[in-house]
Amino acid sequence: MGNRPYFSIIVAAYNAESTIRMTIDSILRQSFSDYEIVVKDALSTDQTLEHIPESKHIRVISTKDHGIYDGMNEGIREAHGKFLCFLNCGDIFHSSEVLAQVHAAIIQGKFEDDSVVYGDCFAHGKVEKNPEVLTRAFLLRRPLCHQTMFFARSLFETYGCYDCTYKIVADYEFTLKTFCSSVPYHHVNVVICAYLGDGFSTRNAQLLAAENQRVLHTYFSKKELCISQIKAILTLRRLRIYIASDRSPAWLRNLYRSLSNTVNR
Repeated sequence: MGNRPYFSIIVAAYNAESTIRMTIDSILRQSFSDYEIVVKDALSTDQTLEHIPESKHIRVISTKDHGIYDGMNEGIREAHGKFLCFLNCGDIFHSSEVLAQVHAAIIQGKFEDDSVVYGDCFAHGKVEKNPEVLTRAFLLRRPLCHQTMFFARSLFETYGCYDCTYKIVADYEFTLKTFCSSVPYHHVNVVICAYLGDGFSTRNAQLLAAENQRVLHTYFSKKELCISQIKAILTLRRLRIYIASDRSPAWLRNLYRSLSNTVNR
């Protein structure tokens, strides 16, 4: 593997005995072998560590931290790769060719070192496509799925690590900070991950809403926010979000997702 692998995959874990193995196995199955896995365990009290297989690719750091972003930051500081990505326990690479495809796209595109490469994800029974060209308007409506993103390691040296004053949306804040600083974002036509979801954010809706408002007011003008709110009302965004969510009736949700799958084929 060498001292500086091309990719570092950082897995922050705490009491994840039921999900961590599937995540790590999906990485170990990659056909592209120039990578390392940095597992940052927050002193799990279950059998998480026992479910981590032995491999030359894996380094385990088991220390107390102050939440997932603090753990991810420690993983960043320990990572040696040129590009870093993050998988939460339970999330998996979509296929064994993900790293090979992303590496090929980076080389072919001659993407700058100080850049972010992002792909698509599989969630809620369908492929969710991200835009070919990322815009402020898109990021105002929603964040990119963090697990689909590969960050040049140099970005964390330039812009710092994740802001741990955010408990849920520090990854969104980092995306906006770098994007608004003219860091190049490059889309690749690769389905990166199968996204588990149902994490801390889905169980803490009030905190999520408060942190989102804080981020949006930091990076967007009042005019942009006002226009976005008007568009949300006119396009029935809240209704569409509800229909697509697990809170809606199953028949309605399945119909909506079926139509979405047809559109995305």
